Amino acid sequence: MNDAAAALPLEVGTRLTDARAMFPDIRAEKADTAADAALLAAVARACERYSPLVMVDPPDGILLDISGCAHLFGGEEAMARDVGLRLERSGFKAEAAIAGTVGCAWALARFSKQRVLESGREREALAPLPPKALRLARDTVDSMARLGLTTIGDLLGRPRAPLAARFGVETLRRLDQALGLEEEALDTERFAPPYRAERCFAEPLLRLEDILAVAGELAAAVCAQLERDGKGARRLRLETVRVDGALAAYAINAALPLREPERIRRLFAERMKRPDVQGFDPGFGFDRVRLVVEQAGEYRQRQGDFTGGAADSCAGDMARLVDHLNVRLPGCGVQRIRERDAHWPERGDEMVRYADVGESESFETEGIFQDSAMTLRPPRLFDHPEPIRAVAEVPDGPPRRFRWRRMVFDVVAAEGPERMVAGRFLEPERRRVRDYFRVVTGRGARFWLYREETGFAPGRWYVHGLFG
Repeated sequence: MNDAAAALPLEVGTRLTDARAMFPDIRAEKADTAADAALLAAVARACERYSPLVMVDPPDGILLDISGCAHLFGGEEAMARDVGLRLERSGFKAEAAIAGTVGCAWALARFSKQRVLESGREREALAPLPPKALRLARDTVDSMARLGLTTIGDLLGRPRAPLAARFGVETLRRLDQALGLEEEALDTERFAPPYRAERCFAEPLLRLEDILAVAGELAAAVCAQLERDGKGARRLRLETVRVDGALAAYAINAALPLREPERIRRLFAERMKRPDVQGFDPGFGFDRVRLVVEQAGEYRQRQGDFTGGAADSCAGDMARLVDHLNVRLPGCGVQRIRERDAHWPERGDEMVRYADVGESESFETEGIFQDSAMTLRPPRLFDHPEPIRAVAEVPDGPPRRFRWRRMVFDVVAAEGPERMVAGRFLEPERRRVRDYFRVVTGRGARFWLYREETGFAPGRWYVHGLFG
């Protein structure tokens, strides 16, 4: 909910029909859960500056194990304040709480004003909070409300056996986890990237050349991990952490899966020296450098030829050119043509960035339309077919003469028809049929024409492309 909806007597979990019954003018949009998950993961990744143990807690939470980390940020109070301020400056509304248990910190962040709680005081802090602060199911919370159990304190003084019998064992487990009677560990394995390397330094690094040298060493370690699994890096991120906690990240994309440490180092060097990148500010130095592979793909081994050259030198050279252009030019997205399934030829291809090409798509093919019907298409295809006036000898045959752009052309040779149908399984009156012809005129021009029929309407002629 946005601020306007939050000001109404609504809450997350309210049925949409109930909300519209109370407020008919309320506006609802379909949730993009994939985008929400990606955004939450990006925020969690940024929180690695506070602790290496970070876990996303969908749909809107992030959990950090800060044991032994708080003193680096001036204590727990200062750390909680810094987390909130940084997220607020990034455009988020966030509430941070620190406690000795995951369940207690979760409850305080959402239902209390207290931000830092000393260990051992969990029972006192949780008692006035509502039962839903225990991360219970909505039906369970509603059942408790009907029985007059409106706070966690109402549960703490009751016998455990009747609570388990009425509300389930999960209620007791959540209560014990929040109080610290049952251990709850952070499962950070699903968040940590599988390919990463990191180095920490007792003496901080101050020069860019030293950072790049370390990046080369980390790239060698990461490439060894990738080689073990037959993978190559498609997207990499280099992170530098200053002694004052400031984090800077630099990302590069590869057109093909990459596994060459020196090439990775050069790409990061060009990325960090780009004019639009914020100036290199070492401050009091960097004490940690991390290299992470954000996306990996299958790495195809290729045998060289008899002269010692690489068998894929053309594709490899193109990939290097694309990588350097993407790194050097701000906002540059080098694109390629990709064939796609469509009824009509004008929709049969699309432009995609090389960085967005999937693993199953080979950008190394000799021709993107190789061994396909697209080889019969003209090199010049109009985005919008242009109508013409044509005369044919027979209803289903090619035109004998046509008028296009105020010029009259006589057809001396023709090939076709090639039939394309849209809505093949629709009713006949809604079906669209195109019959394409390749024609040669008396002036030597070669055209790609078609006659289109929609339902039972008479056919109309169009010019769709030119050969040569």
